[in-house]
Amino acid sequence: MHAIATAAMPESVRPAGFAYVPELITPTEERELLAWFVTSSGWNAVTFRGQTARRRAMSFGARYLAQGKRLIPAPPLPPELVIHRDRMLEAACAALGRDLVLAGHTRDDFALCTALHYPPGAAIGWHADNRSFGPTVLSLSLGTAARLQLRRADDDQGAHASRVEVALAPRSLFVLAGEARGSWHHRILPVRAERYSFTVRAPAAV
Repeated sequence: MHAIATAAMPESVRPAGFAYVPELITPTEERELLAWFVTSSGWNAVTFRGQTARRRAMSFGARYLAQGKRLIPAPPLPPELVIHRDRMLEAACAALGRDLVLAGHTRDDFALCTALHYPPGAAIGWHADNRSFGPTVLSLSLGTAARLQLRRADDDQGAHASRVEVALAPRSLFVLAGEARGSWHHRILPVRAERYSFTVRAPAAV
């Protein structure tokens, strides 16, 4: 059973529903995943408010369009990634409990997945995943390390009272469920070297 890495974020400041699992996959598995992503032809530019971001995205199950704030169909999750999706869910359930993580969904419902490619210097600003996605977000880090910051959604733009930071090591998993998903925002600070992430979600309840 994987445990929450308390060294990554002290329990006293950790948002309820947040989990961090180091070394979810092996270095060999990471190399194979990176090779799969690097050679894929499914990448799309990320455009937000008329600006093209430095990062690229590849979607499975559904693709979120910031323009219109809607989901459109995307290719199904391939078998090469299903096995990693299943391991991510297993580790999240071990850390936070099945009821909180699954939130009424089945494993196969977690088929709305996004890969992101961050070239050196790329980042993603403060946000909460769109409500078209369900109440749990699971994200696997690949390549270089990254800095994840979280703050309460009701914090003023310049406030730092609730801000906490986690170092995302390569091959680690972080999970946002419950309060961490619903009442907190998160961002990735600019990365120093090439990074990929693989994020898994279920659809929101109808």
